[in-house]
Amino acid sequence: MNVVLIAEEGSGLAALAQLQASGHRVQAVLSDTLAAPGSAGARAHLPPDVPLWPARLLRAPGAAAQLGALAPDVLLNVHSLRIVPPAVLALPACGAFNLHPGPLPGYAGLNVPSWAILNGETRHGVTLHWMDAGIDTGDVAYAAELPVEPDDTGLTLSLRCAQAEQALLAQLLADLSAGTVPRRPQPAGPRRYCRAGAPHGGRADWGWPARTLDAFVRACDYRPYPSPWGAPRAAVAGTELALLEVGLTAEATRARPGTLRWDGEWLDVATGDEWLALDLVEVGGQTLTGAALAARLGPDLQRA
Repeated sequence: MNVVLIAEEGSGLAALAQLQASGHRVQAVLSDTLAAPGSAGARAHLPPDVPLWPARLLRAPGAAAQLGALAPDVLLNVHSLRIVPPAVLALPACGAFNLHPGPLPGYAGLNVPSWAILNGETRHGVTLHWMDAGIDTGDVAYAAELPVEPDDTGLTLSLRCAQAEQALLAQLLADLSAGTVPRRPQPAGPRRYCRAGAPHGGRADWGWPARTLDAFVRACDYRPYPSPWGAPRAAVAGTELALLEVGLTAEATRARPGTLRWDGEWLDVATGDEWLALDLVEVGGQTLTGAALAARLGPDLQRA
């Protein structure tokens, strides 16, 4: 079958590799990251006669005619944030499909692995669904569930979602060949649309429970890659911090939230219910351990 691929980042390259190994024909690739000037991206993985276009082409006048000339059987979207116009969605003879790193309808939208961690979920999932004019509203073709581990970060959960998505894509490619792609309505339940921006304006509040603060920091953590939310920010002893790593102590406190405690080895901060270890922070662009931050604060920090 003829496939037009709209894709970004590593998941897009993995999908391209699967497509080429499947025997289906990639007619074109549309991407912002994989077609960036100076980047090998998808070009190194494509025959010279297969066009690699910027994803903004989707909204350009005449896009439907240009893509329609390729006579696509399938349109596949992998982690692209571009909204596909209805005229383009109507082109593929066998359907348009989207890989989504969350369970639907509960986690539609953007950055959903991070939202799952922030919300304290213990189970998450991925969905491969038929595309329609809405955002993540189409019928489900395949879905898979996976656990959210207590130490998961935005990066680690996103990577496991990407692995699960590739398994769903393999099933789609096999069923396309057999003409047996399933289609069922999304499960009943409330629809949550996760927005792109960082929750709480990107700021942490020491008055929150320690587990809420820990989840916020882990949800924002995509190191060594840039975080879509940045690191949570807060202030201690008049110093503005970006929180990179914190640790739960399970030690209750009645100290005023934001109070620091230094025992000569560990630097803790009082939250709404427990002491929270400041393991790794960023101050003025410099990454510091809790001990290094304690030394920097000096006279502003009383020994426990």
